[in-house]
Parts: sequence; structure tokens; C-alpha cells
Amino acid sequence: MADELKIGRHIEHVLTDLGYKLKEDSWNSEGRRTYSNSEDADRDLLKDIEAVLREYDWTKHPNILRAFTNAKLGELLEIEIGAPEIDGHLLHHKTAYAER
Repeated sequence: MADELKIGRHIEHVLTDLGYKLKEDSWNSEGRRTYSNSEDADRDLLKDIEAVLREYDWTKHPNILRAFTNAKLGELLEIEIGAPEIDGHLLHHKTAYAER
């Protein structure tokens, strides 16, 4: 599994280790999973997430703020701050085919 993690697979395990909990799984129907995290998505947390994701070939998205992409998989991680229904923030894991 370590090799699969290095090429971007099993990102859900990495996200769990970062403190995310699966909130909604629409992967099969919409190409999207939503995770929640009780921490504020401040600059320090974003830098920590970036450092961890870099190890698994995820890079900062060039155009979307608070987003990371994996070119090998054609997938996107996008952080949504200030969601009123939760404490902390949300993270959306999307395929290249999921709507923004």
C-alpha cells in the first residue's frame, strides 16, 4: 500500500491521519467525497497539509485558492472554510469530472 500512497491512491487514509472525517460519499454518483475537520483552516494548518500532501504527489492548484491537485490521478482537494453547519472546515475530494 505504501507504493499506492506514493502515487496518490488511498488519499482517504492520508486525510484520516490529518484529522478528517468522512461526511458525505458521493464518489460513485458525482465523483466527490466531503470530509470535515474541527480545526480552523488557518495558514499554519494549510502549510502542514501542503507538506504532507506533497509527499504523495499532490501540489497546490495554480488557480484555485486552498486547493491541491494530483495530475497523475486527475483529482482535486479543495478546502472550504467557514461552513456554517460545522465547526472547523470542509475538504472536498473531487475527480476531474466532478463539477466545481
